[in-house]
Parts: sequence; structure tokens; C-alpha cells
Amino acid sequence: NVASVYLKLVSYGVLRNRDGRKVLNALVFDGEQEANLSILENSIEIFKEVYENDEFSLELFRASVKPGVTTTTINLFTTDITRIFKSSERKLSYEVPSVNVEDVAMHHRYVNLRGRVVSFQKIQEFEEQNALVLEDMKGEPCMVIFRGELSDYSQEPIEIGDVVEIRTALVDLQSLLSRSPYSPLKLRLRAFSRITKI
Repeated sequence: NVASVYLKLVSYGVLRNRDGRKVLNALVFDGEQEANLSILENSIEIFKEVYENDEFSLELFRASVKPGVTTTTINLFTTDITRIFKSSERKLSYEVPSVNVEDVAMHHRYVNLRGRVVSFQKIQEFEEQNALVLEDMKGEPCMVIFRGELSDYSQEPIEIGDVVEIRTALVDLQSLLSRSPYSPLKLRLRAFSRITKI
């Protein structure tokens, strides 16, 4: 476990309750690699002064690394003794682009996208997965896949016809390669993703 690391906070998710514990997830970046930061219980209070695009030093935390086929997943976890020191410097460059469906390309890992909610779907193959079907601002379809409840990603109820912004969604590269009117682009929500009404 690492004693200290300097990070940029890219995106916050929605405060969740997991097994009786409060958890707030964030996407962070250290200049070379991104990571999922799980902010647990008492540490949530000390993060109230850190906003998206802020940079900070994180000390006394736990970490786990899971090698994958294409990418390595890094998870950081706060502890009861975690400390943060907010910085006024802007040393790290990492932006999640806001795009329309037709603009999503292979080099995009995460994107922000605005659209109108067309329908909700249950994905039959995977019991835990659901989907929100959107049309972007140009009318192009997109499927936003998520686990659990929609309330895990939005602080307000989302209904058909609402115009929403999907923040920091993972691009499903397989769907990008096979995109067609019958097989729309797919985005996947992560714990640090968020849906807001416009």
C-alpha cells in the first residue's frame, strides 16, 4: 500500500449505501494511470472541499491492483486515518469529452453525453443489468447499461422524455465496432458515473 500519491479528481459518482456503510466513488488520475477511489464513511466529510478537476495529495490509504486482458484496474480505498491536502496547482491534464454518439471514437475511454430518455430495458442475459435507451441531441440512439438501480447513479428520479446528461460513462468498444441502426452504441456506467437532468 502506498503512503502518498498526487491526484486529479476527474468525476464523482452518487453517494451510496453499501452494507450499511456510506460510500462515494470517484475517478482519479495521477498523470499516467486512472483509478477508482472509494471514499468510505468518515472520509466523505474531508472530501467535501475537493471538487471535480481539483488536484490533491492523498495519504494513508489502501490500494489494490487487478491486471486485466486490456487494462489494469486500480482501486484506492480511504481508511480512518486517510488525509488529503488540496493543491492550487494544475499539473495534471485529464478531461472527459462531451460528445454526440457519432463523435465517439476508439480513442475515447470515458465520455459525457446528453440525450432524451426513450425507454428503460432489462438485459435478459444478465439479471443484474439494466439499460437506459437515449437519443442524443442529434437523434442518434445510444444504450446506457448499468448494474443495480438507477438511483445509484442519479439523485433525482429519471423518467421517459427527460433530457439528461450522462457523466463519465465507459465506452463499450465492442459496440463501437459493430454500431448500426439495429445495434446502437453502448455506454456503461461505473460507480463514479452520474446522471443529471438538464
